Amino acid sequence: MTLLCFLLDLRTIPPPLLSDLKQSLLQLANLYAVTRGKDRCEDDIPMLRDLIGLCYIENSPSSSSPELKIVYRPGKCFSLRDFHHAVNNMPMNYILPNNSIPTENSQEVSLTCLFSEKALYAWGGDDITKKVIAVSTTGFTSIGAFQKSLMDAAEHCVTVEFTILEQKDMNLYSGTSEKLTEFVNSIHELENCVLHRYLPDSWLLCGLVKGWLQELRNDIEEPLQAMFLFKNTVGRSIKQLSCNLSASSVQIIDGFTPCQT
Repeated sequence: MTLLCFLLDLRTIPPPLLSDLKQSLLQLANLYAVTRGKDRCEDDIPMLRDLIGLCYIENSPSSSSPELKIVYRPGKCFSLRDFHHAVNNMPMNYILPNNSIPTENSQEVSLTCLFSEKALYAWGGDDITKKVIAVSTTGFTSIGAFQKSLMDAAEHCVTVEFTILEQKDMNLYSGTSEKLTEFVNSIHELENCVLHRYLPDSWLLCGLVKGWLQELRNDIEEPLQAMFLFKNTVGRSIKQLSCNLSASSVQIIDGFTPCQT
């Protein structure tokens, strides 16, 4: 069971992609909400533990300097209504990439505000692991400026997963590709950080949602390893296929009544 905190850099996410990301977050919340809660409130009513956080980076309207906004803080029991409200009210703060590549100092301020006893470290208790999923399209320049914050996060059992949703036209903007390459090279030095680069589409986002849901739920069993053997070859000389069989992310209820004929 993992507490997931989503950190979106709205300065780099175009409106169409942000709209798709919002729908993915809402889908994740809906699927998580139908999960049976194993914890119980004081009146012995089953509750669903709150394991989702949401924040974003935007440029301040008054000073144009980047600032962190925490719009959904995990509490005792997950509130689907409040999470929907937080997602739907995220602003469209996109700026062209050649004018919005984050600076090292701006990211230092943002991560320090998030990785603190007043925010992430106080959420969820000490019995679960925590992960920050930082979503951007251009990367976060160099790790050097906020390396101390990330190392401190490791001491609190916090993993940081940088999810780079690359845009096909990013190479049109000067410096974007070089900055992203520099960031990719520096991320490997930190053990609690991982980085994934994707070309986003609807199928990819659905896959990400399924993976996030599996991390949130605490009743996902280990996949069953299986091997299919074929009497005849399947393409060229292949006669066997290996795969992992997992239970559905959402329980499917059989609504048909058994009958005899």
